[in-house]
Amino acid sequence: SMWPDGASGRWSSTAPDVTFDNVSAVSTVVRRLPQGTSAITWTITKDGCASPASFNLVNNAILTSAGIDRVICQTSTNLNALALLSGQTGVWTVDNGSVIIADLNSPTTLVTNLITGNNTFTWTVTSPSGCTAVDNVVISNNAFIVTAGMDNISCGPSYTLSGTDPLTGTGI
Repeated sequence: SMWPDGASGRWSSTAPDVTFDNVSAVSTVVRRLPQGTSAITWTITKDGCASPASFNLVNNAILTSAGIDRVICQTSTNLNALALLSGQTGVWTVDNGSVIIADLNSPTTLVTNLITGNNTFTWTVTSPSGCTAVDNVVISNNAFIVTAGMDNISCGPSYTLSGTDPLTGTGI
């Protein structure tokens, strides 16, 4: 309906923590919506008379966690995202094409063929209402290859050994 001359408007909500960027602007952003349904009201006031109009705003936001970043010393591990709730779907993606994700839709899937260094996995969860939540986890593979030489025969009491040079590490 039309905004009458000399009137003022004000947004309000039944949800206690809800805030509005500009409570008196016709168009504004509402923030801190709790999960579930909140009644939102726009009230126009003029000459001591108020005319409210309300609607329900449903916040179906979902939360997820892809798990804690980890350092491992192998080329495979299980991921550890939060379990899916009823009706939700999840899908893993990875920043490296050589990594193999055993089950793209399992929060705790096995991943293999991890490259040395950082492997970043993204867990995207979608609710039945179409809301999505995304989180990343970094699995750092610090594995390395060690060689100690081939089997051989010594023809005396001494033999020259040749193992992998630890470069910046230490050989023990």
